[in-house]
Amino acid sequence: GMFMAPALESMREWYKKIRIVCVCNGNAAGLGETRVKELSESAKIFGIHHNDVTVISDPRFKDGLQEEWPVEALAETIKRNIPHPSHILTFDPYGVSSHPNHIAVSHACSALKST
Repeated sequence: GMFMAPALESMREWYKKIRIVCVCNGNAAGLGETRVKELSESAKIFGIHHNDVTVISDPRFKDGLQEEWPVEALAETIKRNIPHPSHILTFDPYGVSSHPNHIAVSHACSALKST
């Protein structure tokens, strides 16, 4: 969310279509439904239609600081949801806040870049 807002603001000037794919619903504290609504509302602010927002529901990718996500499976899941992206905006290799789920997403997206 807050990490991506400045980039999304710039990107909407350059790209006709922006899709958001979120790997989990952020349910670590039991707020998953709230987090999905927040994501949809945030997307709307950037002119991104709710049909272009996907929240993946996969038991391998549970939200939480103690959860380890298998990077290869994560890369395949992202690829299925974004088959031919021109660009991917993701977390830095340190997950911005050292969050292990964010780090896994960064590594998965890097793996996609090399395929």
